[in-house]
Amino acid sequence: MLEIVQFEEVTQIRMCPSAQGRLRYWVSAYLIDGLLIDTGSAYVATSLLKYLTAQKLDAVVNTHHHEDHVGGNRLLQDAFDIPLYAHPLAIPLIERPAALSAYRKRLWGVPEPSFPQPIQREIHTRNHSFEVIDAPGHCPGHVCLVERDKGWVFSGDLYISQTPRTAGPENDIGQMLASMKKLCELPMERLILFTSLRTIEKKGRERLLRCMGWYQELASRASEMRRQGRTIDEIVQALFGGESIFAGLTGGLYTSQRLVSLLLTFRSNGGAG
Repeated sequence: MLEIVQFEEVTQIRMCPSAQGRLRYWVSAYLIDGLLIDTGSAYVATSLLKYLTAQKLDAVVNTHHHEDHVGGNRLLQDAFDIPLYAHPLAIPLIERPAALSAYRKRLWGVPEPSFPQPIQREIHTRNHSFEVIDAPGHCPGHVCLVERDKGWVFSGDLYISQTPRTAGPENDIGQMLASMKKLCELPMERLILFTSLRTIEKKGRERLLRCMGWYQELASRASEMRRQGRTIDEIVQALFGGESIFAGLTGGLYTSQRLVSLLLTFRSNGGAG
């Protein structure tokens, strides 16, 4: 299923695979002036291609290598003969996708190999210039695209919510906070976040600062409880009231336990809280 939403000159393409008539999980790609940012999952690739055949498409940028962001790459590359771009660290994982867990296969499908070029520091379209900013934290090789004149930030999976309660196997809290800080300090009057979910956050700087504060507060509280001798499970219970439902839904990939462990590592490495 696709939903098309227009925001200024940006077309948000919301995509959601379905199973037995039930929608699963939304992700978004963005089309601006012939540039497509991310391509969704393999399960919606054909629908995305059908929509884009009536659009002007010159190039694709992947914010990172995950299967819900590169699933349409191969189909679009073959159909339009256009360049794909990604961070050098992401390219091997896009060219040779890693084996996926059962949860990820079920939710997104397995992307076909595709063949990006290393992304440069700037991407130019007919009417816009996008600065490419290294923004690790969600995973290595993650980038954000910034159009400074417009105050647009295409943030991939760097920002998910103001108050995350789980973390995944490639997350790094210190890197995530540094990347968010980098975006917040951009000299732009407004900062609109175009996220990978269904949301366009008009108060993007406020959302990022709130998320940063949330992580830092959790890190401080978790560290203090650890000094008191509490276990990871006890800290999870105290902070969140127990393990997240996503632990079961994702086969243990995204858990509150992992978040607490990462927060403790962040503090032990000198991270402020």
